[in-house]
Amino acid sequence: MNKRLMARQETAERLLEAARIRISGNGLTGLRARDVTADAGCALGMLYKCYSDLDTLIDRVNMGTLVMLLSNLRQAVAGTTDPVDQLKVLAKTYLAFAVEHRNLWSSVFEHRQKDQRPIPQDYVDANQRLLGVIGEAMGKLKPDIVGDELDARVRTYFGAVHGVVTLGLQERFVSVPTHRLEQELDVLVDQLTR
Repeated sequence: MNKRLMARQETAERLLEAARIRISGNGLTGLRARDVTADAGCALGMLYKCYSDLDTLIDRVNMGTLVMLLSNLRQAVAGTTDPVDQLKVLAKTYLAFAVEHRNLWSSVFEHRQKDQRPIPQDYVDANQRLLGVIGEAMGKLKPDIVGDELDARVRTYFGAVHGVVTLGLQERFVSVPTHRLEQELDVLVDQLTR
């Protein structure tokens, strides 16, 4: 690899880390390319040489967040064989991740592609792998449900857990109090898996 390409790759990594730190600290609100490049110690134009735009950089940060979440979920269910227990562990692990990495986690759901650009395929694939962890447990629990029906059930399950976690962390007036979220996630899983 030539020196110029190595330097560009190093700059891209610095920009990615600078954006990750900014999003982790402040969320997407007020994220500006100038701030990210200043944090990375490079000129504004370098962002556009390494990434096509700020949205692409945000996508890369969000991709890293999804990879980290998926790793946490897989580790959490390792060694657990009962599918209901797996789903409960997944729900609680999801909550713990959202609490620990709140702004990064929120960015995954808040960021919207400009100009109706399609979502990058590797991002779609990462989401599918995430849902696949739920699908493995759900498939063991309900082996008669397959294909599109299983996919819909997994998405419904994820939507329910995500909704409870999101409202709880936002402390909306209809939310479950934060101190009861884990307990109520167990109740939710019991209801969804009957």
